[in-house]
Amino acid sequence: MLEIGYTTKLAIADTIGTSWAVSRFSSQENIVPARKQYYALLPLPAASLRLEQPTIERLNKLGLQKIAQFIQMPRSVLRRRFGENILNRIGQAIGDLPEVFDPVIIIPEYEERLPCLEPIRTATAIEIAIKKLLEQMCTRLKNDGLGLRKAELKGFRIDGKIIRTAIGTHQSSNEADHLFKLLALNIDKLAPGLGVELFTLSASKTEPVELPQEKLWLTKSGLQNPSLSALLDRVAGKVGPKAIRRFILKPIIGRNVL
Repeated sequence: MLEIGYTTKLAIADTIGTSWAVSRFSSQENIVPARKQYYALLPLPAASLRLEQPTIERLNKLGLQKIAQFIQMPRSVLRRRFGENILNRIGQAIGDLPEVFDPVIIIPEYEERLPCLEPIRTATAIEIAIKKLLEQMCTRLKNDGLGLRKAELKGFRIDGKIIRTAIGTHQSSNEADHLFKLLALNIDKLAPGLGVELFTLSASKTEPVELPQEKLWLTKSGLQNPSLSALLDRVAGKVGPKAIRRFILKPIIGRNVL
C-alpha cells in the first residue's frame, strides 16, 4: 500500500466509534481490551469522536482539546453548549448507544434474487425457486456468451439465518437443466426451518462458452464431450471433485516393446 501512496492502520474495539478513533488518533496499542473503550478514549482529541468541525473548534477554543477534559461533564451542560450530537457520539463510542455499520458489499455481476410471497418450507417449492433462478441467470449468461463455473445458492430464512449450498462445473455451462441437477443433489441438506423468504443465486466464477465446430467425419470424444463433462459434474457433486482422477498414458521413449 505504501508503494501506491496509501497508509493503513487497524484497530479492534467493542464499538465502531472507539475503533475508528483509535485507528486514526492513537499511537498506542491498537487492540482495545473488552469493555475498556472508555479509558482508550480519554487521551484522544475531540476530533476522534467524529464531531462536526464547528463543534471541534468550539471545544478547542474553550481549552477542551482532549476527551478526558469534557467526557465527565454533566450531560445538560454538554447539550446546551455543543448540541445533542456530542452526547450521541460519546454514547456510541463507549457502547451506551447502538450504532449500525453498513459495510460496502460488492454485488456479483451475475446474481439473481427471488423474493417469496409466502415463506417456503418444502423441497418441491425449493426446486421451483431454483429453476426460476437458473432460467434467469442462464438467459443472461447465454446473451453474454458466458457459462457458469462456480455458483452459490443462498436462502434467507424468516428467523434471520442463512442456508446455502455451492456447485462447481468441469466446463463452463449455461444449460439450466444441467445446473439444476447439480443443485438438486443438495436440496435435502438445506434446512428451511420456519420458511425461506428470499433466495439468491450468484455466479462467483464465469468463463466464455466455447462451442466447437462440428465435423461430420469426426465424433466428439475425450473431455470435450459435453455428455462426459456433465457426468463428471454430477459425480463430483455426489462424491467431491477430489475423488475424480484421469489416467494418462505416456509413451516410452527409447525402448522397444515386443
